[in-house]
Amino acid sequence: MVYRTATGAGLPGQFTIRAPNESEPSAVTTETKLYAITASRLRDGAVIYFAGKQTWSVKFADSAIAPDGDALLAEAAAGPPPLEAVGAYVIEVTQAEGIIRPVGLREEIRAFGPTA
Repeated sequence: MVYRTATGAGLPGQFTIRAPNESEPSAVTTETKLYAITASRLRDGAVIYFAGKQTWSVKFADSAIAPDGDALLAEAAAGPPPLEAVGAYVIEVTQAEGIIRPVGLREEIRAFGPTA
Protein backbone atom coordinates (compact mmCIF):
# COMPACT_ATOMS: atom_id res chain seq x y z
CA MET A 1 0.00 0.00 0.00
CA VAL A 2 1.52 3.30 -1.10
CA TYR A 3 0.91 6.34 1.08
CA ARG A 4 2.01 9.09 -1.31
CA THR A 5 -0.28 10.96 -3.62
CA ALA A 6 0.93 13.00 -6.56
CA THR A 7 -1.61 15.77 -6.14
CA GLY A 8 -1.68 16.15 -2.40
CA ALA A 9 -5.31 15.12 -2.23
CA GLY A 10 -6.11 11.75 -0.86
CA LEU A 11 -7.34 9.58 1.93
CA PRO A 12 -6.35 10.10 5.56
CA GLY A 13 -2.82 8.92 6.17
CA GLN A 14 -1.59 9.92 2.72
CA PHE A 15 0.99 12.58 2.16
CA THR A 16 3.01 14.32 -0.51
CA ILE A 17 6.77 14.66 -0.70
CA ARG A 18 9.17 17.10 -2.28
CA ALA A 19 12.84 17.36 -2.93
CA PRO A 20 14.68 20.17 -1.10
CA ASN A 21 14.85 22.24 -4.30
CA GLU A 22 11.07 22.18 -4.93
CA SER A 23 8.91 25.10 -3.86
CA GLU A 24 6.06 23.53 -1.89
CA PRO A 25 6.63 21.86 1.49
CA SER A 26 5.33 18.37 2.11
CA ALA A 27 2.49 17.52 4.42
CA VAL A 28 3.32 14.37 6.37
CA THR A 29 0.83 12.71 8.66
CA THR A 30 2.56 9.44 9.53
CA GLU A 31 5.37 8.75 12.01
CA THR A 32 6.26 5.18 11.06
CA LYS A 33 9.46 4.10 9.29
CA LEU A 34 9.07 4.79 5.62
CA TYR A 35 10.65 3.19 2.57
CA ALA A 36 11.03 3.84 -1.15
CA ILE A 37 12.42 1.81 -4.07
CA THR A 38 15.34 2.89 -6.22
CA ALA A 39 17.01 1.23 -9.20
CA SER A 40 18.95 1.98 -12.37
CA ARG A 41 17.16 2.51 -15.66
CA LEU A 42 17.97 -0.33 -18.04
CA ARG A 43 18.49 1.75 -21.19
CA ASP A 44 20.94 4.34 -19.81
CA GLY A 45 21.80 3.57 -16.17
CA ALA A 46 20.05 6.66 -14.78
CA VAL A 47 18.92 6.56 -11.14
CA ILE A 48 15.15 6.03 -11.00
CA TYR A 49 12.54 5.72 -8.27
CA PHE A 50 9.41 3.57 -8.23
CA ALA A 51 6.42 5.91 -8.45
CA GLY A 52 3.68 3.28 -8.09
CA LYS A 53 1.28 1.79 -10.62
CA GLN A 54 4.12 0.20 -12.63
CA THR A 55 5.80 3.57 -13.30
CA TRP A 56 9.30 4.85 -12.56
CA SER A 57 10.63 8.41 -12.35
CA VAL A 58 14.03 10.09 -12.30
CA LYS A 59 12.72 12.47 -9.60
CA PHE A 60 12.98 11.45 -5.96
CA ALA A 61 9.90 13.57 -5.27
CA ASP A 62 7.83 11.17 -7.39
CA SER A 63 8.80 8.18 -5.23
CA ALA A 64 6.09 5.96 -3.87
CA ILE A 65 6.60 5.83 -0.10
CA ALA A 66 5.24 3.09 2.18
CA PRO A 67 5.84 1.66 5.66
CA ASP A 68 6.39 -1.83 4.16
CA GLY A 69 9.47 -1.76 1.93
CA ASP A 70 9.23 -5.44 0.97
CA ALA A 71 5.68 -5.07 -0.31
CA LEU A 72 6.70 -1.97 -2.24
CA LEU A 73 9.63 -3.85 -3.79
CA ALA A 74 7.32 -6.71 -4.79
CA GLU A 75 4.96 -4.21 -6.43
CA ALA A 76 7.88 -2.62 -8.30
CA ALA A 77 9.02 -6.01 -9.61
CA ALA A 78 5.50 -7.04 -10.70
CA GLY A 79 5.43 -5.00 -13.90
CA PRO A 80 5.17 -6.58 -17.34
CA PRO A 81 8.47 -7.58 -18.99
CA PRO A 82 10.76 -6.12 -20.00
CA LEU A 83 11.15 -4.19 -16.77
CA GLU A 84 12.47 -0.64 -17.10
CA ALA A 85 14.54 -0.95 -13.91
CA VAL A 86 17.45 -3.18 -12.95
CA GLY A 87 18.96 -3.72 -9.52
CA ALA A 88 15.92 -2.42 -7.62
CA TYR A 89 16.29 -2.24 -3.84
CA VAL A 90 14.57 -0.76 -0.78
CA ILE A 91 15.85 2.46 0.75
CA GLU A 92 14.81 4.01 4.03
CA VAL A 93 13.54 7.56 3.95
CA THR A 94 13.12 9.98 6.82
CA GLN A 95 10.92 12.98 7.46
CA ALA A 96 12.42 16.08 9.06
CA GLU A 97 10.95 19.58 9.02
CA GLY A 98 8.25 18.46 6.59
CA ILE A 99 10.74 17.16 4.00
CA ILE A 100 11.10 13.53 2.98
CA ARG A 101 14.75 12.61 2.33
CA PRO A 102 16.62 9.37 1.72
CA VAL A 103 18.72 8.05 4.63
CA GLY A 104 22.47 7.83 4.07
CA LEU A 105 25.01 9.74 2.01
CA ARG A 106 24.94 7.28 -0.91
CA GLU A 107 21.19 7.67 -1.35
CA GLU A 108 21.38 11.45 -0.90
CA ILE A 109 23.90 11.62 -3.75
CA ARG A 110 21.81 9.29 -5.93
CA ALA A 111 18.71 11.45 -5.29
CA PHE A 112 20.11 14.97 -5.39
CA GLY A 113 23.55 14.82 -6.99
CA PRO A 114 27.11 15.27 -5.71
CA THR A 115 27.89 17.09 -2.48
CA ALA A 116 29.37 20.56 -2.74
